[in-house]
Amino acid sequence: MAVFSSPLSQENRVQIVRSSFSSGTLSGGRSLAISPVVNTVPQQDPETLRLLESNQSALASISSGIIGVQRSIEGLSQSLSYISNSIYSSMGLDQTRESQKAQQDRILAEDALRDETEALIERKAESSINASVQPVAQKQQELLIL
Repeated sequence: MAVFSSPLSQENRVQIVRSSFSSGTLSGGRSLAISPVVNTVPQQDPETLRLLESNQSALASISSGIIGVQRSIEGLSQSLSYISNSIYSSMGLDQTRESQKAQQDRILAEDALRDETEALIERKAESSINASVQPVAQKQQELLIL
């Protein structure tokens, strides 16, 4: 069984009980005399008041601390949101940059292939021209030597 302690001191509890009942009732006597109740409102113990004020002060301090923590969490949430947006933006820029680099590499590769193809066609054309001109050039050279 749980034992509850009273916030009132033992002395105040005894005083309240004595002021509420007649002396005959507590002593077990058969007196039917009713004693007037002089003090029905119990007086607050100074120690109890001090403890209550201390508790109220502690609760106010805790409450302001919780409000401070809540504001810090809100600030942290805003910071994380800003960081998240910055990361998404950075990722988008990186993807755009990579896409542009891939397109530039593709254009350079096409240019290099075109240059190689042009050079191959030029060599073939030159070799074809040389092959057809060479017999004529030899005959002309023979005629000039004679």
